Amino acid sequence: EEKHRRYKQKQKRKQKVKHSEKVDSKEQAGLRQCLGPSCVLPARHSSKYCSDECGIKLAANRIYEILPQRIQQWQQSPCIAEEHGKKLLEKIRREQHQARCKLQDMERRFHDLETIIAKAKQQSIKEDEEVNEGDSEEADFQIFCVSCGHPINPKTALKHMERCYAKYESQTSFGSMYPTRIE
Repeated sequence: EEKHRRYKQKQKRKQKVKHSEKVDSKEQAGLRQCLGPSCVLPARHSSKYCSDECGIKLAANRIYEILPQRIQQWQQSPCIAEEHGKKLLEKIRREQHQARCKLQDMERRFHDLETIIAKAKQQSIKEDEEVNEGDSEEADFQIFCVSCGHPINPKTALKHMERCYAKYESQTSFGSMYPTRIE
């Protein structure tokens, strides 16, 4: 019987230990510790943190741990839009430089023309000599006809050349043994 009594006592002790473990686990589940950094307070019901501040602190710590690595990765990887923007910027700067060069060249030409105009305004006009020179040049100047080769006056040159061309064209025959004589 003594064995039986000892056996029952052991059973009771085992049940007490199991019961106390169940109570502890229930209490621990109800009173979890806050997950905030270096916080020892119990967490709120249906939350992992004792307050919003603890949750924000933990999130900030995680960001500070992860962010520098991510920034470094981001800086090491080339951004296509940035490269495209740099190429576009270089192109625009080249075009600006070319435009500046053209503008400087145009300004230089403008100043050259201004100096020529200023010099021309300072010149005196000689009307009598120019009129006489023009008349004598027209009298001395002669043009040769392209069709007949005779020297002709520039005033009547166009009319003479049209007549010569028509004359020679009418005497020309295309595809016939007999010349055409239309006058």
